[in-house]
Amino acid sequence: MSEVSDKKYNELIKAGQTKESFLSRFKMIFGTKDSDVEMSIFDDITDDETISLLFNSVTSAHNDGQFGDTISISQKDVDIIANYDGDNSSVSEKDMILYYQDKLKELNTELDNSIVSDDPEISPDMKDNTQYKPQISSAKALDLLSQIKMLKLMSYSVNKSRIMAEIDTLIQQTDSKTRKQAEKINKKIKKTDAELKEKYNLQNAAKNEIDNLNAEIAKKQSMITSTKDENSKKNLTNELKKLNSKLDKENKTYTALNKNIANLKKERVDLLNELSEVLSNTSVTEEIQTKQNELNQVDKQLENDLIQIEQRMQTYQTQLVQTVKETGAKSIYYADVAKGFVNDNHVGKNAAQALSNAIGEIGVRESTGHNDGAAVAKYRGGVNNGAHWCASFVSWCYKGNNVFGYQAAVSGIRAKAQEKGLYSTINSGYIPKAGDVMIQKNNGASHTGIVESVDADGTIHTIEGNASNMVKRVTYKVGSKGYNKISGFVRMSDAQSA
Repeated sequence: MSEVSDKKYNELIKAGQTKESFLSRFKMIFGTKDSDVEMSIFDDITDDETISLLFNSVTSAHNDGQFGDTISISQKDVDIIANYDGDNSSVSEKDMILYYQDKLKELNTELDNSIVSDDPEISPDMKDNTQYKPQISSAKALDLLSQIKMLKLMSYSVNKSRIMAEIDTLIQQTDSKTRKQAEKINKKIKKTDAELKEKYNLQNAAKNEIDNLNAEIAKKQSMITSTKDENSKKNLTNELKKLNSKLDKENKTYTALNKNIANLKKERVDLLNELSEVLSNTSVTEEIQTKQNELNQVDKQLENDLIQIEQRMQTYQTQLVQTVKETGAKSIYYADVAKGFVNDNHVGKNAAQALSNAIGEIGVRESTGHNDGAAVAKYRGGVNNGAHWCASFVSWCYKGNNVFGYQAAVSGIRAKAQEKGLYSTINSGYIPKAGDVMIQKNNGASHTGIVESVDADGTIHTIEGNASNMVKRVTYKVGSKGYNKISGFVRMSDAQSA
Protein backbone atom coordinates (compact mmCIF):
# COMPACT_ATOMS: atom_id res chain seq x y z
CA MET A 1 0.00 0.00 0.00
CA SER A 2 1.22 3.53 -0.75
CA GLU A 3 1.88 5.16 2.60
CA VAL A 4 1.36 8.80 3.45
CA SER A 5 4.85 10.10 4.23
CA ASP A 6 5.55 11.78 7.57
CA LYS A 7 6.20 15.08 5.79
CA LYS A 8 2.96 15.12 3.85
CA TYR A 9 0.88 13.59 6.64
CA ASN A 10 2.13 16.24 9.06
CA GLU A 11 1.08 18.93 6.59
CA LEU A 12 -2.45 17.56 6.70
CA ILE A 13 -2.52 17.38 10.50
CA LYS A 14 -1.02 20.86 10.83
CA ALA A 15 -3.63 22.21 8.44
CA GLY A 16 -6.26 20.65 10.71
CA GLN A 17 -8.76 20.36 7.90
CA THR A 18 -12.35 19.27 8.20
CA LYS A 19 -13.18 16.15 6.22
CA GLU A 20 -14.89 18.20 3.53
CA SER A 21 -12.01 20.57 2.93
CA PHE A 22 -9.52 17.75 3.44
CA LEU A 23 -10.29 16.38 -0.01
CA SER A 24 -9.58 19.71 -1.66
CA ARG A 25 -6.47 20.24 0.43
CA PHE A 26 -5.44 16.65 -0.33
CA LYS A 27 -5.43 17.52 -4.01
CA MET A 28 -3.28 20.57 -3.42
CA ILE A 29 -0.71 18.82 -1.18
CA PHE A 30 -0.38 15.50 -2.98
CA GLY A 31 -0.59 16.84 -6.50
CA THR A 32 2.92 18.27 -6.57
CA LYS A 33 5.86 16.89 -8.50
CA ASP A 34 7.71 15.79 -5.33
CA SER A 35 4.69 13.89 -4.02
CA ASP A 36 5.54 10.69 -2.16
CA VAL A 37 2.25 9.10 -3.12
CA GLU A 38 1.22 7.61 -6.46
CA MET A 39 -2.18 9.10 -7.28
CA SER A 40 -3.28 9.03 -10.88
CA ILE A 41 -6.05 11.58 -10.40
CA PHE A 42 -3.53 14.22 -9.33
CA ASP A 43 -0.77 13.48 -11.84
CA ASP A 44 -1.82 16.34 -14.11
CA ILE A 45 -1.62 18.99 -11.39
CA THR A 46 2.09 19.83 -11.44
CA ASP A 47 2.72 23.44 -12.37
CA ASP A 48 3.19 26.02 -9.62
CA GLU A 49 0.53 28.36 -10.96
CA THR A 50 -2.20 25.71 -10.90
CA ILE A 51 -1.15 24.58 -7.40
CA SER A 52 -1.29 28.20 -6.26
CA LEU A 53 -4.81 28.64 -7.63
CA LEU A 54 -6.01 25.48 -5.88
CA PHE A 55 -4.34 26.55 -2.65
CA ASN A 56 -5.98 29.98 -2.76
CA SER A 57 -9.35 28.42 -3.52
CA VAL A 58 -9.20 26.05 -0.57
CA THR A 59 -7.70 28.43 1.97
CA SER A 60 -10.05 31.30 1.12
CA ALA A 61 -13.07 29.07 1.66
CA HIS A 62 -11.54 27.70 4.83
CA ASN A 63 -10.65 31.12 6.22
CA ASP A 64 -14.17 32.35 5.51
CA GLY A 65 -15.47 29.64 7.83
CA GLN A 66 -17.13 27.72 5.02
CA PHE A 67 -16.03 24.44 6.50
CA GLY A 68 -16.66 25.24 10.16
CA ASP A 69 -14.23 24.56 12.98
CA THR A 70 -11.24 22.39 12.18
CA ILE A 71 -10.64 18.80 13.22
CA SER A 72 -7.57 16.64 12.70
CA ILE A 73 -7.36 14.13 9.87
CA SER A 74 -6.08 10.67 10.75
CA GLN A 75 -4.30 8.08 8.65
CA LYS A 76 -7.54 6.10 8.92
CA ASP A 77 -9.36 8.82 6.94
CA VAL A 78 -6.84 8.48 4.14
CA ASP A 79 -7.12 4.67 4.18
CA ILE A 80 -10.92 4.74 4.12
CA ILE A 81 -10.96 6.97 1.04
CA ALA A 82 -8.31 4.84 -0.66
CA ASN A 83 -10.37 1.68 -0.09
CA TYR A 84 -13.65 2.92 -1.59
CA ASP A 85 -13.09 0.97 -4.79
CA GLY A 86 -11.93 -2.16 -2.92
CA ASP A 87 -8.26 -1.54 -3.74
CA ASN A 88 -6.39 0.42 -1.06
CA SER A 89 -3.11 0.72 -2.98
CA SER A 90 -3.84 4.34 -3.89
CA VAL A 91 -6.51 7.03 -3.94
CA SER A 92 -7.93 6.74 -7.45
CA GLU A 93 -10.49 8.60 -9.49
CA LYS A 94 -12.96 5.84 -8.73
CA ASP A 95 -12.31 6.18 -4.99
CA MET A 96 -13.06 9.87 -5.10
CA ILE A 97 -16.17 9.56 -7.24
CA LEU A 98 -17.59 6.78 -5.03
CA TYR A 99 -16.77 8.83 -1.93
CA TYR A 100 -18.64 11.86 -3.28
CA GLN A 101 -21.59 9.72 -4.36
CA ASP A 102 -21.78 8.23 -0.87
CA LYS A 103 -21.67 11.62 0.84
CA LEU A 104 -24.18 13.15 -1.57
CA LYS A 105 -26.57 10.26 -0.96
CA GLU A 106 -26.15 10.70 2.79
CA LEU A 107 -26.90 14.44 2.69
CA ASN A 108 -29.82 14.10 0.27
CA THR A 109 -31.33 11.33 2.41
CA GLU A 110 -31.07 13.50 5.52
CA LEU A 111 -32.77 16.39 3.73
CA ASP A 112 -35.46 14.36 1.94
CA ASN A 113 -36.36 12.35 5.06
CA SER A 114 -36.84 15.47 7.19
CA ILE A 115 -39.66 17.96 7.63
CA VAL A 116 -38.37 21.48 7.01
CA SER A 117 -40.20 23.72 9.43
CA ASP A 118 -39.37 26.70 11.64
CA ASP A 119 -42.37 26.07 13.90
CA PRO A 120 -41.61 24.94 17.46
CA GLU A 121 -40.50 21.33 17.47
CA ILE A 122 -42.68 18.90 19.41
CA SER A 123 -40.60 17.00 21.94
CA PRO A 124 -39.51 13.83 20.08
CA ASP A 125 -41.96 11.26 21.42
CA MET A 126 -42.57 9.57 18.09
CA LYS A 127 -39.07 8.35 17.30
CA ASP A 128 -40.10 4.73 17.72
CA ASN A 129 -42.84 5.22 15.14
CA THR A 130 -41.84 4.06 11.65
CA GLN A 131 -43.56 7.16 10.21
CA TYR A 132 -41.43 9.52 12.31
CA LYS A 133 -39.52 12.18 10.40
CA PRO A 134 -37.11 14.53 12.16
CA GLN A 135 -37.86 18.23 11.97
CA ILE A 136 -35.12 20.53 10.70
CA SER A 137 -35.12 24.29 10.34
CA SER A 138 -34.86 26.20 7.07
CA ALA A 139 -31.36 27.26 8.18
CA LYS A 140 -30.36 23.59 8.52
CA ALA A 141 -31.90 22.77 5.13
CA LEU A 142 -29.85 25.57 3.55
CA ASP A 143 -26.74 24.25 5.27
CA LEU A 144 -27.34 20.77 3.84
CA LEU A 145 -27.94 22.16 0.34
CA SER A 146 -24.77 24.23 0.57
CA GLN A 147 -22.81 21.06 1.40
CA ILE A 148 -24.51 19.22 -1.46
CA LYS A 149 -23.57 22.04 -3.83
CA MET A 150 -19.96 21.93 -2.66
CA LEU A 151 -19.74 18.17 -3.13
CA LYS A 152 -21.28 18.46 -6.60
CA LEU A 153 -18.55 20.94 -7.55
CA MET A 154 -15.83 18.70 -6.14
CA SER A 155 -17.22 15.65 -7.92
CA TYR A 156 -17.36 17.69 -11.13
CA SER A 157 -13.69 18.60 -10.69
CA VAL A 158 -12.73 14.94 -10.24
CA ASN A 159 -14.62 13.90 -13.36
CA LYS A 160 -12.95 16.62 -15.41
CA SER A 161 -9.51 15.63 -14.09
CA ARG A 162 -10.18 12.01 -15.02
CA ILE A 163 -11.20 12.87 -18.58
CA MET A 164 -8.28 15.28 -19.03
CA ALA A 165 -5.88 12.56 -17.85
CA GLU A 166 -7.32 10.26 -20.53
CA ILE A 167 -6.84 13.02 -23.14
CA ASP A 168 -3.24 13.31 -21.96
CA THR A 169 -2.74 9.63 -22.68
CA LEU A 170 -4.17 10.02 -26.17
CA ILE A 171 -1.93 13.02 -26.88
CA GLN A 172 1.13 10.91 -26.08
CA GLN A 173 0.21 8.67 -29.00
CA THR A 174 0.69 11.44 -31.58
CA ASP A 175 3.87 12.54 -33.38
CA SER A 176 6.38 14.79 -31.63
CA LYS A 177 5.35 18.08 -33.27
CA THR A 178 1.62 17.52 -32.74
CA ARG A 179 2.23 16.35 -29.18
CA LYS A 180 4.11 19.53 -28.26
CA GLN A 181 1.34 21.74 -29.67
CA ALA A 182 -1.37 19.71 -27.93
CA GLU A 183 0.45 19.66 -24.59
CA LYS A 184 0.79 23.45 -24.68
CA ILE A 185 -2.94 23.85 -25.26
CA ASN A 186 -3.77 21.18 -22.69
CA LYS A 187 -1.74 23.04 -20.06
CA LYS A 188 -3.86 26.14 -20.72
CA ILE A 189 -7.04 24.06 -20.36
CA LYS A 190 -5.87 22.74 -16.97
CA LYS A 191 -5.06 26.26 -15.82
CA THR A 192 -8.52 27.39 -16.90
CA ASP A 193 -10.08 24.47 -15.02
CA ALA A 194 -8.18 25.40 -11.86
CA GLU A 195 -9.35 29.01 -12.20
CA LEU A 196 -12.92 27.82 -12.74
CA LYS A 197 -12.78 25.76 -9.56
CA GLU A 198 -11.50 28.76 -7.63
CA LYS A 199 -14.25 31.00 -9.01
CA TYR A 200 -16.95 28.41 -8.30
CA ASN A 201 -15.77 28.12 -4.68
CA LEU A 202 -15.68 31.90 -4.27
CA GLN A 203 -19.10 32.17 -5.93
CA ASN A 204 -20.54 29.62 -3.50
CA ALA A 205 -19.09 31.49 -0.52
CA ALA A 206 -20.40 34.82 -1.87
CA LYS A 207 -23.89 33.36 -2.40
CA ASN A 208 -23.97 32.03 1.17
CA GLU A 209 -22.91 35.44 2.49
CA ILE A 210 -25.58 37.20 0.40
CA ASP A 211 -28.27 34.86 1.75
CA ASN A 212 -27.09 35.44 5.32
CA LEU A 213 -27.02 39.21 4.83
CA ASN A 214 -30.52 39.25 3.30
CA ALA A 215 -31.86 37.33 6.29
CA GLU A 216 -30.09 39.63 8.75
CA ILE A 217 -31.33 42.73 6.90
CA ALA A 218 -34.92 41.45 7.02
CA LYS A 219 -34.48 40.86 10.75
CA LYS A 220 -33.12 44.37 11.39
CA GLN A 221 -35.92 45.96 9.33
CA SER A 222 -38.48 44.05 11.36
CA MET A 223 -36.84 45.17 14.60
CA ILE A 224 -36.75 48.83 13.49
CA THR A 225 -40.45 48.72 12.63
CA SER A 226 -41.35 47.03 15.93
CA THR A 227 -39.29 48.87 18.55
CA LYS A 228 -40.72 51.66 20.69
CA ASP A 229 -37.25 52.74 21.84
CA GLU A 230 -35.94 55.60 19.69
CA ASN A 231 -32.32 54.93 20.72
CA SER A 232 -32.70 51.29 19.69
CA LYS A 233 -34.30 52.42 16.43
CA LYS A 234 -31.34 54.71 15.75
CA ASN A 235 -28.75 52.04 16.55
CA LEU A 236 -30.58 49.44 14.48
CA THR A 237 -30.81 51.86 11.56
CA ASN A 238 -27.04 52.37 11.66
CA GLU A 239 -26.52 48.61 11.78
CA LEU A 240 -28.89 48.23 8.82
CA LYS A 241 -26.87 50.74 6.78
CA LYS A 242 -23.71 48.73 7.41
CA LEU A 243 -25.43 45.50 6.43
CA ASN A 244 -26.78 47.06 3.22
CA SER A 245 -23.29 48.31 2.40
CA LYS A 246 -21.90 44.80 2.88
CA LEU A 247 -24.70 43.36 0.77
CA ASP A 248 -23.98 45.80 -2.04
CA LYS A 249 -20.31 44.80 -1.98
CA GLU A 250 -21.13 41.07 -1.97
CA ASN A 251 -23.61 41.48 -4.83
CA LYS A 252 -20.94 43.22 -6.91
CA THR A 253 -18.49 40.44 -6.10
CA TYR A 254 -21.05 37.80 -7.03
CA THR A 255 -21.87 39.54 -10.33
CA ALA A 256 -18.17 39.82 -11.17
CA LEU A 257 -17.63 36.13 -10.36
CA ASN A 258 -20.54 35.14 -12.61
CA LYS A 259 -18.98 37.14 -15.43
CA ASN A 260 -15.56 35.59 -14.78
CA ILE A 261 -17.05 32.09 -14.81
CA ALA A 262 -18.86 32.75 -18.09
CA ASN A 263 -15.65 34.08 -19.67
CA LEU A 264 -13.60 31.12 -18.40
CA LYS A 265 -16.16 28.63 -19.71
CA LYS A 266 -16.03 30.30 -23.14
CA GLU A 267 -12.24 30.33 -23.03
CA ARG A 268 -12.26 26.64 -22.17
CA VAL A 269 -14.57 25.80 -25.09
CA ASP A 270 -12.29 27.74 -27.44
CA LEU A 271 -9.24 25.89 -26.14
CA LEU A 272 -10.95 22.53 -26.55
CA ASN A 273 -11.84 23.43 -30.13
CA GLU A 274 -8.24 24.49 -30.72
CA LEU A 275 -7.06 21.16 -29.31
CA SER A 276 -9.43 19.32 -31.63
CA GLU A 277 -8.07 21.25 -34.58
CA VAL A 278 -4.47 20.38 -33.69
CA LEU A 279 -5.36 16.70 -33.26
CA SER A 280 -7.52 16.48 -36.38
CA ASN A 281 -6.39 13.96 -38.98
CA THR A 282 -4.37 12.04 -36.39
CA SER A 283 -4.89 8.49 -35.17
CA VAL A 284 -6.66 9.74 -32.01
CA THR A 285 -9.11 12.18 -33.64
CA GLU A 286 -12.19 10.07 -32.96
CA GLU A 287 -11.15 9.23 -29.38
CA ILE A 288 -10.42 12.89 -28.60
CA GLN A 289 -13.85 13.91 -29.89
CA THR A 290 -15.47 11.27 -27.67
CA LYS A 291 -13.64 12.65 -24.63
CA GLN A 292 -14.63 16.22 -25.48
CA ASN A 293 -18.26 15.14 -25.77
CA GLU A 294 -17.90 13.57 -22.34
CA LEU A 295 -16.52 16.83 -20.96
CA ASN A 296 -19.49 18.70 -22.42
CA GLN A 297 -21.88 16.25 -20.75
CA VAL A 298 -20.12 16.76 -17.39
CA ASP A 299 -20.45 20.54 -17.78
CA LYS A 300 -24.11 20.32 -18.72
CA GLN A 301 -24.89 17.98 -15.81
CA LEU A 302 -23.23 20.35 -13.36
CA GLU A 303 -25.16 23.31 -14.74
CA ASN A 304 -28.47 21.44 -14.38
CA ASP A 305 -27.59 20.26 -10.87
CA LEU A 306 -26.66 23.77 -9.73
CA ILE A 307 -29.90 25.22 -11.12
CA GLN A 308 -31.95 22.64 -9.20
CA ILE A 309 -29.99 23.23 -6.00
CA GLU A 310 -30.40 27.01 -6.32
CA GLN A 311 -34.16 26.61 -6.80
CA ARG A 312 -34.45 24.53 -3.63
CA MET A 313 -32.24 26.96 -1.73
CA GLN A 314 -34.43 29.88 -2.78
CA THR A 315 -37.50 28.16 -1.31
CA TYR A 316 -35.85 27.69 2.08
CA GLN A 317 -34.22 31.13 1.95
CA THR A 318 -37.67 32.72 1.60
CA GLN A 319 -38.87 30.65 4.54
CA LEU A 320 -35.82 31.62 6.60
CA VAL A 321 -36.30 35.35 5.92
CA GLN A 322 -39.89 35.15 7.14
CA THR A 323 -38.77 33.33 10.29
CA VAL A 324 -36.02 35.80 11.17
CA LYS A 325 -38.42 38.71 10.64
CA GLU A 326 -40.80 37.14 13.17
CA THR A 327 -38.06 36.36 15.68
CA GLY A 328 -36.63 39.86 15.24
CA ALA A 329 -39.98 41.46 16.06
CA LYS A 330 -40.45 39.16 19.07
CA SER A 331 -36.91 39.78 20.31
CA ILE A 332 -37.28 43.58 20.13
CA TYR A 333 -40.70 43.35 21.82
CA TYR A 334 -39.17 41.73 24.91
CA ALA A 335 -36.24 44.18 24.78
CA ASP A 336 -38.78 47.03 24.93
CA VAL A 337 -40.52 45.32 27.86
CA ALA A 338 -37.17 45.08 29.66
CA LYS A 339 -36.54 48.80 29.10
CA GLY A 340 -40.03 49.78 30.23
CA PHE A 341 -41.27 51.04 26.84
CA VAL A 342 -43.91 48.31 26.72
CA ASN A 343 -45.98 46.94 29.60
CA ASP A 344 -46.49 43.18 29.80
CA ASN A 345 -48.10 41.74 32.93
CA HIS A 346 -47.05 38.22 31.96
CA VAL A 347 -43.29 38.72 32.16
CA GLY A 348 -40.94 40.71 34.37
CA LYS A 349 -38.33 43.08 32.99
CA ASN A 350 -35.35 40.82 33.75
CA ALA A 351 -37.08 37.79 32.30
CA ALA A 352 -38.04 39.85 29.25
CA GLN A 353 -34.40 40.74 28.56
CA ALA A 354 -33.38 37.09 28.80
CA LEU A 355 -36.17 36.13 26.38
CA SER A 356 -35.07 38.89 24.01
CA ASN A 357 -31.53 37.50 24.10
CA ALA A 358 -32.72 33.90 23.61
CA ILE A 359 -35.07 34.65 20.73
CA GLY A 360 -32.34 36.61 18.97
CA GLU A 361 -30.17 33.47 18.92
CA ILE A 362 -32.76 31.07 17.46
CA GLY A 363 -31.24 29.21 14.53
CA VAL A 364 -27.63 29.48 15.71
CA ARG A 365 -25.89 26.15 15.09
CA GLU A 366 -22.77 24.32 16.21
CA SER A 367 -20.03 24.38 13.58
CA THR A 368 -19.47 20.63 13.21
CA GLY A 369 -22.01 19.06 15.55
CA HIS A 370 -19.47 18.54 18.33
CA ASN A 371 -20.46 21.29 20.82
CA ASP A 372 -18.24 23.74 18.98
CA GLY A 373 -18.20 27.01 17.10
CA ALA A 374 -17.82 30.74 17.72
CA ALA A 375 -21.39 31.17 19.01
CA VAL A 376 -21.05 28.26 21.44
CA ALA A 377 -17.75 29.70 22.71
CA LYS A 378 -19.54 33.05 23.14
CA TYR A 379 -22.12 31.43 25.42
CA ARG A 380 -19.25 29.95 27.44
CA GLY A 381 -17.51 33.30 27.82
CA GLY A 382 -14.91 32.57 25.14
CA VAL A 383 -14.17 28.99 26.16
CA ASN A 384 -14.46 26.31 23.47
CA ASN A 385 -13.97 23.05 25.38
CA GLY A 386 -16.41 20.74 23.59
CA ALA A 387 -18.69 20.38 26.63
CA HIS A 388 -22.50 20.46 26.50
CA TRP A 389 -23.70 24.05 26.42
CA CYS A 390 -27.42 24.25 27.29
CA ALA A 391 -26.66 25.65 30.77
CA SER A 392 -24.09 28.07 29.33
CA PHE A 393 -26.70 29.31 26.87
CA VAL A 394 -29.27 29.97 29.61
CA SER A 395 -26.59 31.71 31.70
CA TRP A 396 -25.62 33.87 28.71
CA CYS A 397 -29.26 34.85 28.10
CA TYR A 398 -29.56 35.76 31.79
CA LYS A 399 -26.15 37.45 31.80
CA GLY A 400 -25.39 39.19 35.09
CA ASN A 401 -28.28 37.62 37.03
CA ASN A 402 -27.96 37.29 40.81
CA VAL A 403 -29.88 34.01 41.10
CA PHE A 404 -27.48 31.50 39.58
CA GLY A 405 -24.91 33.72 37.86
CA TYR A 406 -22.95 31.81 35.24
CA GLN A 407 -23.21 28.02 35.39
CA ALA A 408 -21.80 25.53 32.88
CA ALA A 409 -23.87 22.68 34.32
CA VAL A 410 -27.63 22.26 34.79
CA SER A 411 -27.08 20.99 38.33
CA GLY A 412 -25.37 24.30 39.17
CA ILE A 413 -28.37 26.35 38.02
CA ARG A 414 -30.77 24.21 40.04
CA ALA A 415 -28.58 24.19 43.16
CA LYS A 416 -28.20 27.99 43.22
CA ALA A 417 -31.95 28.47 42.66
CA GLN A 418 -32.73 26.08 45.52
CA GLU A 419 -30.41 28.03 47.82
CA LYS A 420 -32.41 31.19 47.12
CA GLY A 421 -35.81 29.45 47.40
CA LEU A 422 -36.58 30.04 43.74
CA TYR A 423 -36.91 26.46 42.55
CA SER A 424 -40.28 24.72 42.15
CA THR A 425 -40.63 21.06 41.22
CA ILE A 426 -42.92 19.89 38.44
CA ASN A 427 -45.19 18.26 41.02
CA SER A 428 -45.52 21.35 43.23
CA GLY A 429 -48.45 22.75 41.27
CA TYR A 430 -46.42 25.77 40.14
CA ILE A 431 -47.41 27.00 36.69
CA PRO A 432 -44.29 28.26 34.88
CA LYS A 433 -44.22 31.77 33.47
CA ALA A 434 -42.44 33.34 30.51
CA GLY A 435 -38.77 33.73 31.37
CA ASP A 436 -38.60 30.88 33.87
CA VAL A 437 -35.79 28.37 33.47
CA MET A 438 -36.96 24.82 32.73
CA ILE A 439 -34.88 22.06 34.32
CA GLN A 440 -34.71 18.43 33.22
CA LYS A 441 -32.79 16.25 35.65
CA ASN A 442 -33.69 12.58 35.57
CA ASN A 443 -31.66 9.35 35.66
CA GLY A 444 -28.38 11.21 35.42
CA ALA A 445 -29.37 13.10 32.25
CA SER A 446 -29.89 16.84 32.42
CA HIS A 447 -31.02 19.66 30.16
CA THR A 448 -32.32 23.20 30.47
CA GLY A 449 -33.99 25.99 28.52
CA ILE A 450 -35.98 29.20 28.96
CA VAL A 451 -39.78 29.10 29.03
CA GLU A 452 -41.24 31.32 26.32
CA SER A 453 -44.92 30.66 26.95
CA VAL A 454 -47.40 28.20 28.49
CA ASP A 455 -50.73 27.24 26.91
CA ALA A 456 -54.01 26.95 28.79
CA ASP A 457 -53.77 23.13 28.65
CA GLY A 458 -50.32 23.20 30.28
CA THR A 459 -48.27 22.75 27.09
CA ILE A 460 -44.88 24.41 27.60
CA HIS A 461 -42.95 26.23 24.86
CA THR A 462 -39.24 26.77 25.44
CA ILE A 463 -36.13 28.16 23.78
CA GLU A 464 -33.15 25.88 24.27
CA GLY A 465 -29.48 25.77 23.40
CA ASN A 466 -27.75 22.49 22.56
CA ALA A 467 -31.06 21.08 21.28
CA SER A 468 -30.17 19.00 18.20
CA ASN A 469 -26.89 20.96 18.01
CA MET A 470 -28.58 24.36 17.81
CA VAL A 471 -30.69 27.04 19.50
CA LYS A 472 -34.33 26.26 18.81
CA ARG A 473 -37.88 26.36 20.06
CA VAL A 474 -39.24 23.15 21.57
CA THR A 475 -42.79 22.27 22.68
CA TYR A 476 -43.64 19.90 25.55
CA LYS A 477 -47.20 18.61 25.65
CA VAL A 478 -48.58 17.50 29.01
CA GLY A 479 -48.14 13.74 29.40
CA SER A 480 -45.55 13.38 26.64
CA LYS A 481 -42.21 11.70 27.29
CA GLY A 482 -40.45 15.02 26.94
CA TYR A 483 -42.78 16.70 29.44
CA ASN A 484 -42.30 13.86 31.91
CA LYS A 485 -38.53 14.49 31.88
CA ILE A 486 -39.05 18.00 33.31
CA SER A 487 -38.14 18.06 37.01
CA GLY A 488 -38.87 21.69 37.81
CA PHE A 489 -38.49 25.42 37.14
CA VAL A 490 -36.32 28.28 38.36
CA ARG A 491 -38.78 31.12 39.01
CA MET A 492 -36.84 33.84 37.22
CA SER A 493 -40.11 35.63 36.50
CA ASP A 494 -40.36 36.25 40.24
CA ALA A 495 -36.67 36.99 40.84
CA GLN A 496 -35.29 40.50 41.24
CA SER A 497 -32.20 39.65 39.21
CA ALA A 498 -29.91 42.08 37.46
